Amino acid sequence: MATTVHEFHFENVLGTSLDMKVRAGSEADAERAQAAALAEFDRENKILSAWTPDSEFSRWAKTRGTAERVSPELFEVLALFDEWREKTGGALDASAEAAVAVWKKAAAEGRKPTDAELEQAVAEMMRRTNEGQCCGIVFGPERNGLETEEIANADALVMAPVNPNFASLNLARACCWSATNG
Repeated sequence: MATTVHEFHFENVLGTSLDMKVRAGSEADAERAQAAALAEFDRENKILSAWTPDSEFSRWAKTRGTAERVSPELFEVLALFDEWREKTGGALDASAEAAVAVWKKAAAEGRKPTDAELEQAVAEMMRRTNEGQCCGIVFGPERNGLETEEIANADALVMAPVNPNFASLNLARACCWSATNG
């Protein structure tokens, strides 16, 4: 049976756009395949999203200091997080959560964080760093990156080499590049 490539485009899948190509023998088979892929993305998002308040991860994160049973998928990701913190010499570290929380709160309110909120988050990360914990790497939105004032607050800047005709990396690729080139 001859197969052809069927292309699909979606907006706001895991917070970004998605172009999917499916090689299938018919349009109906391609539709079933893309529906199955989207269903899997949705299933994993319900487990792993830090941006969805009712995801398993978000619920778990609210239980600090309490032993909680988690799904095998979340357990695997948490274990990998620890592994990658070690592999990256602390470049990937949960102490950056203070900054993430400030940005999430501001985004939910449709605004940018205030200078005072950012200063408080930085103070919290510095406290954690002084206690032997590490801080994190800040990435801007995929559409336009970090703003000048945000860059001015950084202790250090890292620029990934990109094609000048398309000077952008999606967030997942930027994270992978940072973890392997830090």
